[in-house]
Amino acid sequence: MTPNIVPTPTKPKTWPDYRAVWRWHFYASLFCIPFVIILSITGGIYLFKPQIEAWNERAYDDLQITGEAKPAAEQIQAALAAVPNSTLREYELPQSPKSAARVIVRDKQGAAIRCYVHPSTLEVLRTFPDNDRFSRTIFRIHGELLMGDRGSMIVELAASWTIIMILTGLYLWWPRNAGFAGMLYPRLTSGKKIFWRDIHAVTGIWLSGFTLFLLISGLPWAKSWGNYLKAARRLTNTAVAQQDWSNSSDTTAKKKSAGGDSGGHGDHGGGGGGRNRGPGKQLTADQLSAVDRIIPVVQPLGLAHPITIAPPSGESKNWAVKSMTANRPWRENIAINPDTGTVVSRDGFRQKHWIDRAVAIGIAAHEGALFGWPNQLLGLLTVLGLLLICFSGVVLWWRRRDQGVLGAPPAILSPRVSFSLLAIVVALGIYLPLFGTSLIVVLLFEWLLLRRIPPVRKWLGLPAPRIAIGSAAAAFLAVCLLGCGGPKPVTGGTAGVLRSGEQTLAEMQVTIYDMQSGAPQAIGFAVTGGDGSFQLVTNEARAALQLPAGAYRWTLESAGSPIRVPPTLTKPETTTLQLMWGASGTPLLLEVPYRLTP
Repeated sequence: MTPNIVPTPTKPKTWPDYRAVWRWHFYASLFCIPFVIILSITGGIYLFKPQIEAWNERAYDDLQITGEAKPAAEQIQAALAAVPNSTLREYELPQSPKSAARVIVRDKQGAAIRCYVHPSTLEVLRTFPDNDRFSRTIFRIHGELLMGDRGSMIVELAASWTIIMILTGLYLWWPRNAGFAGMLYPRLTSGKKIFWRDIHAVTGIWLSGFTLFLLISGLPWAKSWGNYLKAARRLTNTAVAQQDWSNSSDTTAKKKSAGGDSGGHGDHGGGGGGRNRGPGKQLTADQLSAVDRIIPVVQPLGLAHPITIAPPSGESKNWAVKSMTANRPWRENIAINPDTGTVVSRDGFRQKHWIDRAVAIGIAAHEGALFGWPNQLLGLLTVLGLLLICFSGVVLWWRRRDQGVLGAPPAILSPRVSFSLLAIVVALGIYLPLFGTSLIVVLLFEWLLLRRIPPVRKWLGLPAPRIAIGSAAAAFLAVCLLGCGGPKPVTGGTAGVLRSGEQTLAEMQVTIYDMQSGAPQAIGFAVTGGDGSFQLVTNEARAALQLPAGAYRWTLESAGSPIRVPPTLTKPETTTLQLMWGASGTPLLLEVPYRLTP
């Protein structure tokens, strides 16, 4: 017979272990999934904004043209006449001779109105608020949940926690043993539990990089993070007079629709819509005729469509010509003297600060415009994958939940924060200020209230409070004085090894229950090391547990191992795992009576 060799016990794991990270992943997902679904659906639709708008405007791009097209100034006058007391906001150069002229005017309240004008008959084919376009509605749902700046901050908060969800997910499912099954490809014939677990994990691993890019590239548009970036640029002397994007709902009209002033996520190619900015200046017929002198100057410049021409603003006398292509690195801003037709200035991608160039590339890729249809396809696959991750995550939760509890892994290990962990959390809190703020609020709310209401504590799977509220100040002072050193593992408890046949079981949690009182009472636990060895600690991991002689039950749960544990073995009321311990000096050998498999 092969001798039964018991490995040397390893030190028990300390927080944050697999289970602690799992809890944060669980709660982050619980909050984020509804928002991820909304953002994925609206983002997937918005990827195809050029095709959708071309379809919606197809009736105005294949007109029957008889006779010569009228001058642009007359087309603008027709649009102004169709909207009483309106002023010109911008004129968009038609992309073909059969296209209706797009003229965006402001009504007396300052709202942008889009007008389609027949180029030869000057008939106004349609007028409607520019902000009512389908793409604008999708954008407002995607960026601010139709709630303005408040909605923008909610979206930013969800995006920040989604980043945490992805990082914790990568930690949870990163392979801890050889092989790529369940990491790079799913195991489709290993049962429903493994199937859904692998679908969730494999999809997440393949898409994590693309998803993180989408989340990070979208932050400059968010209300809070956008202001945060502006403040940082002022402190570092990298601020510009005017950003090429907007992060405020109050300036939605500036979100770089084809005639906006600053260009944000959303409207490319025709009028910005949005909130009122005042009615603008009334222009005389002679002043409007400048458009016809500017068009011949613009046409040979090779600007990418859509191209808009806007009247002077402020004290300037120059007209503004802008290429508002969705592929932002190709955008240009040109100032033209209306009297001489000379180009006064030309500002393109190369003239921008590197921060503005990076954001422009990020926005273009985020919207599927940076490298054509492959960019759209990649974005579509990413959002479809996110929907699959959300669905599979809900299935996993539904299959493992217990009646009367939310389903989060119960917290057993006491939190001993290491310096490296604290540094990571602080860095994320600085980079994502809404995450940092909300994390503090959540921890305080949990500690001060949720842990102290037994039914709520049980439902959420929270540990019982260990520090009275009256001791909070003393505890905080002690932490400040002692610092945040590395974890000090508890050692010296009864040592042993966990086996299933000839196989040692790594990354499993064993919980020991005393049955003397009739009801099972957890008195200690251990998490096995890579060789299946463990040392018992008390149930709150405050001290080593020297197991006295007696009869016990024990349960088994995964603490990171992909091994499947039958549900009966996870509860003390149903477990068949019994232990008679004589408190001898030999290592404790815990054996599962049959082989456990992934």
